[in-house]
Amino acid sequence: MSLFRRRDFAYKIISKSRYFDKKWYLKTYPDVAESNLDPVRHYLLYGWKQGYNPSEKFDANAYLTENPDVRQAAMNPLLHYEQFGHNEGRNVRGIKNQAAGYNLNKWQQLLHRVTRFLARLLYCNTIKNNQNKKILVILHLFYMDSWKAIKLYLDNLSVYNYDLIVSCTKDYYDKSVLDKIKQIHPETKFYVYPNRGFDIGPFLDVLQKINLAKYDIVFKLHSKGIHRKFLYIYNQIFKNTDWFYNLYNGILGSFSVHKVISAFARDDKIGLVASKNLIVHDPKHKQSLTKQIADNYHLKLKANYSYVAGSCFVIKAKCLARITKLNLTIQDFAKTRRGLFSLAHAMERIVCATVEVQKLKLYGIPVSHNKYSKELKLAQQTSALRLLDDKRIILNDEFFYRALEGRKIANYSIKKIALKDIQRVWKGKTLSLSECHPYTYLNGNIKAYEKYCKENKKLFSIEMSVNRYDKLLASIKANGFQSKNMPVIDAKNNVIMDGQHRCCYLLKKFGPDYKVRALFVDMI
Repeated sequence: MSLFRRRDFAYKIISKSRYFDKKWYLKTYPDVAESNLDPVRHYLLYGWKQGYNPSEKFDANAYLTENPDVRQAAMNPLLHYEQFGHNEGRNVRGIKNQAAGYNLNKWQQLLHRVTRFLARLLYCNTIKNNQNKKILVILHLFYMDSWKAIKLYLDNLSVYNYDLIVSCTKDYYDKSVLDKIKQIHPETKFYVYPNRGFDIGPFLDVLQKINLAKYDIVFKLHSKGIHRKFLYIYNQIFKNTDWFYNLYNGILGSFSVHKVISAFARDDKIGLVASKNLIVHDPKHKQSLTKQIADNYHLKLKANYSYVAGSCFVIKAKCLARITKLNLTIQDFAKTRRGLFSLAHAMERIVCATVEVQKLKLYGIPVSHNKYSKELKLAQQTSALRLLDDKRIILNDEFFYRALEGRKIANYSIKKIALKDIQRVWKGKTLSLSECHPYTYLNGNIKAYEKYCKENKKLFSIEMSVNRYDKLLASIKANGFQSKNMPVIDAKNNVIMDGQHRCCYLLKKFGPDYKVRALFVDMI
């Protein structure tokens, strides 16, 4: 594909994006109008390189800051988001525009105070009997604007004796917010970390710096992001601030905070407490990916383990002993990035799952949560997760997590397609299979393939190598293909999404007219 065709491909993507506003772009940047260039064309050629935002809805600099892999790859931020970031759940507006969602109005703040007073009257005996309980709160404060809301919840815990540790992210923290925390909690310890490992990396690093034996229970908290307007996950719908408040209402609400303390006091078999609807089981592809990482650390997990979606919970300090023995620090999370299942994704599950391994239970406190019945029914009907229940199909776990899990699929079917009709999109360029790097490798161009592998790792953190492809080829030659393990094709344009290497092998062996059985998915 020529340079002009690649630019046309990018032009179509940007011009259709709801985050590109031509009128706003022209009004905000007068030099664009003076250039007499089409605003989309200007943004693609010059604007993004100059740090221009495509609209007031998309903070390009914040997107690049929060996603250093995109900055390192020198990719147009909006183009990256539309092609990859959207499916990977990356934040559109960065960290600067969430304040309004976290802020509570005066009536909501008053309601917090009133219910706090009533709860303390109702649970006065619980408070009296647990004054000596040693509590540690570890809060990862990525979104500084969330502090006012989190403080209202921590005030519910103030009748108990607790220590506070706050971790934050280098280049993201607001010193004025940290000063306010220090004024309220003078003994607070602060740790600043690089932006890696999400909230779980800093949490595990903090555990290496403290004496857990001093404490009975640990509150693990973080400033859950609220930028996604709609999310379907674990057969539930969350909108805007739903998930954030669902997490906090379950363990630090005016009444629930005392229920948490009471639960640990009355039942020795309870190892962890969280919001009931957020104690979930993973779908099988995530279980498999988690188990692979757990095996690397010689950790055994219960089949169909439970964990807390959103990673805010209260846990017995002694339940963390197995985790602290792993000696994980923030340095171990260097490869963490959204869209790929990493050590951070696994550890937020493993921390909870080890509670069950110790023959203790996860206890859920019921929390009011809007069911969104109509949206839920539609989400269930279009969710890619239904592919996992189809016995005719075996999907690669990493591929499904990366490319399909968060996507909506109208329909899917299994049918044959000639290899010559399969296309591949690489860096905005549409290729035939015979132009793909795995095929050129089979024809002896090893250096080009090695370069391709390095680019793939740089852009998408996908591990590929000559050795890995050679092992795949050896397996195919020795065992053939499993009929259920078929290539995945985007039905709209016959672009291959998974199975490129296998199809290139078949092309080399049987030629372009050979037909393969494939899974066609019709994306929404």
